[in-house]
Amino acid sequence: MTPFPPPLMAPPSRLLASLAMEPPQNQQGAVIHLGQKFRLHKQIPFCSPDAEKQIPVRVDIENRIISLRPHKNGTISTVESNFYIRDSTAEKNEQTLIATSQMVAFYPIRLSDGDTSTSTPVLPSSALNPVPFTKTAVRSVKVNPFASLRYKMANSQALLYRLSGDTNRIHVEGAPELFGTTHPILHGLCTLGYAVRAIISTYAKKSEECTYVECEFKRPLFVGDEIEIRMWEDKSRNDEKVVFFEARTTKNDEIVVDMGVASLSQGQKSLGRGSLNAKL
Repeated sequence: MTPFPPPLMAPPSRLLASLAMEPPQNQQGAVIHLGQKFRLHKQIPFCSPDAEKQIPVRVDIENRIISLRPHKNGTISTVESNFYIRDSTAEKNEQTLIATSQMVAFYPIRLSDGDTSTSTPVLPSSALNPVPFTKTAVRSVKVNPFASLRYKMANSQALLYRLSGDTNRIHVEGAPELFGTTHPILHGLCTLGYAVRAIISTYAKKSEECTYVECEFKRPLFVGDEIEIRMWEDKSRNDEKVVFFEARTTKNDEIVVDMGVASLSQGQKSLGRGSLNAKL
């Protein structure tokens, strides 16, 4: 198997610099995805099918640590990533911010006892612009009837999703030291992708209308499982369409994705389909 973690999931430099010890051998690479937030600022350009020449788009990713929190078994890290594309046709070769994401992950590495870097740093303003909500508001909306869609996770789904670059071994051989099974665990972003698909299919006319999404990953989802995506529209908002969602296993009705929030915008600005003669 290829080395893990990839650059976007590697332990932050501040975490590596404050290692108290090497992680136990049976926990190496067992990075656990706990939560995700994502904001789409601009439509991602792609090449028109009629384009004569395929020119790749350069995507620059800038990462920064939002917080490091000690946990009894390791460290919880929140890292923000900004994604830029470079328009080489522009006179100044300018960059355009197209997306911002925040990932919360657990690393089986402890901070040293004397490390004080866990305090929240003073950071420039974030472009994430999260949808404001409270857990009380989510619970009040969830008493209403919900729309739902079901998806079956193929046995090859985790291996196929490794093409995203996430080569964590838990998606191949499970994590018996954490969950007591060698059954492959599905990527959290893959599960979230199914949820977003359900939301777009139910509430949107175009995929680019989904401009914001966030969720918490509560339990592992295994290949071969079937999930039900439950969705509730928050009708109390007038300025945007907001959908709360969760994902449950149909076998034992366990919540695997919780506190899901998605924003759909009818007026999402576009970079222009095919305006850059290129594709990602």
